[in-house]
Amino acid sequence: MMDTEVFEFLFCVAAFGWIVYMAFKQKMHKQDPASFKFLALIFVGLLLAFICFIIPGGAKYTFVLVGVTMGGMSTKIFYGNIKSVVVCNEAINGIYQGYNSYHSETVSSYAPIFKYKYNGQTYVRQCSNTYSFKKLDKEMVKGNEYHIYINPKNPSSFVLNKRVGIKNVLCLMFGIMCIFIGLSALFV
Repeated sequence: MMDTEVFEFLFCVAAFGWIVYMAFKQKMHKQDPASFKFLALIFVGLLLAFICFIIPGGAKYTFVLVGVTMGGMSTKIFYGNIKSVVVCNEAINGIYQGYNSYHSETVSSYAPIFKYKYNGQTYVRQCSNTYSFKKLDKEMVKGNEYHIYINPKNPSSFVLNKRVGIKNVLCLMFGIMCIFIGLSALFV
């Protein structure tokens, strides 16, 4: 007979599987293949963790897989934010067009949209990183020109400033810590 922990874990894996299915149904795999692969990998990690969880003696591997999956997810996200600050190193002027907003139950983030020219081509793109509403609402005026930093190898990628930010560093460190804590279960 399965206990409640197994059902709870199964529910979480199934719920995340539903999210991946809905992302696939909305053609996310075509619109943003990297993000879809990322979601799919998290689902596979959680599914493997569940399989280990129901196998006798496999609980420690569940801890490893959950730690590595969740730590890997956090590390990938915040490493990407830090990397975009490093590779977007050419300053140009762009015209602020507004922002896209992303809301969850606990956090909201906002990605500014700019129109700019680089090497004769015009781009209207969303920023690689997200910012607080306060920064965009109080410091940015739609239609005004601002300095932005583009990636010269991929001019459709840009950031507003060259600061990494403590949030990105702390979250990257948290992700790495989760990976190591998860892996430590192998030695217990």
